[in-house]
Amino acid sequence: MAVQHTLGRTGCFLLLMIAGVAPTFSQDTHRNVMVDIALECLQSAWPEPSTIQLAGSENAGIVTPGIERGLIAAGYTISSVDSEASSAEQHSSADQNPGANQVRTSGPIRLVYDVELAKVALERKGRNQLTRRVSLGLHFQVLGPAIDQQTPRIVINAGTCTDTKTDVIERTLAPDLAFDGFSATSPIIPPASRFRRFIQPVVLVAASAVGTYLFFNLRSRRADGG
Repeated sequence: MAVQHTLGRTGCFLLLMIAGVAPTFSQDTHRNVMVDIALECLQSAWPEPSTIQLAGSENAGIVTPGIERGLIAAGYTISSVDSEASSAEQHSSADQNPGANQVRTSGPIRLVYDVELAKVALERKGRNQLTRRVSLGLHFQVLGPAIDQQTPRIVINAGTCTDTKTDVIERTLAPDLAFDGFSATSPIIPPASRFRRFIQPVVLVAASAVGTYLFFNLRSRRADGG
């Protein structure tokens, strides 16, 4: 009984030490968090799912692919600018030919947006975790349907959305949450604490050595005792 009790305590100790380096669940990338903020902004600017056109600036490239996927998933239909040009040509042809079909469709509205702020900040929180703050600032315009290629679209709505989402991430996952090609998603990772960098590895090695010694020593005693 004493042997089993000692082995049990040793096993629990080793499990507690190993838990500090156990695998963790995946978390959203910094870019995906920015996309969530952008989607909240644009859906509030035009909350009715319908056929729309998206016109993101070059700065918005960090979120544009995710915005398209998110709006489609929410029930929006994304129309290309090429399809609008074709429609305008049909309207012009109908104007020049009185016998042609004179019915005009209103066409899709256009969401124009630009990223003015994109930032990720990480702060140390305990030994194995980091506090993450993801900020995004988005300027948008909702433009009315195009009548023809010469008439400017009417601005229906315009504004700026700025939001910050805060959560806690595992330190070991931090390098994998960045996105290559966008420096805004590659924040500086705070250095680990002295315990994490130097003491913990020594403790883990020592615990493993002690556990191995106890295991074989106790097994030998049990064999000698018959």
